[in-house]
Amino acid sequence: MSEFAWRAFYGGVVTPLMAVGMRVGALVDEKARDVSAGQRRAEADLTQQLRDLEEAAPDRATLPGLWLHATSVGEFEQAKPILRELWPTHRVAVTCFSPSVHAGMLRYPYKDMATYLPLDSRRNVTRFFDLIQPTALLFSKFDIWPNCVWEAHRRGVPCALIAGTMHATSKRLRPGLRGLLRHVHNRIALQCA
Repeated sequence: MSEFAWRAFYGGVVTPLMAVGMRVGALVDEKARDVSAGQRRAEADLTQQLRDLEEAAPDRATLPGLWLHATSVGEFEQAKPILRELWPTHRVAVTCFSPSVHAGMLRYPYKDMATYLPLDSRRNVTRFFDLIQPTALLFSKFDIWPNCVWEAHRRGVPCALIAGTMHATSKRLRPGLRGLLRHVHNRIALQCA
């Protein structure tokens, strides 16, 4: 399938199924409830954190933006040395998918904003790009979201994968998913395994 077809399939089928899955999961699982609630308030949280930054540190608010997504604790731990190095010269936003890392991200000193990554819909991703205005988007380990990558490419924002992993039996190597991810990874400028 072409990239255009994969984008249409991902946006029209996969993303709505993920939304339904999250809602159903939130009915029966506390962790899924936490993620769902965090995703619903993510844009408001980010907007408030940006306002707070502009008031408290107007010089930081004008630095080039850097967006790091780390799904959970291990991925965030691997990204910390990079964040420490880049924070002095970049306004850093971090997003996560797991409640296990969220509180730690909020306390971490070398970031300016931290929130959950909302559902990977084009609408949500566009809003996050408009708010964060990143000059680069980093993914830690393997939690790469297609609409984030495609929107970054559309805007000319380079994406990088740090500490990337893939084992021989990974589900990402299955035929359907492999086709989708081929088009996503083709848009990532730097992939560090």
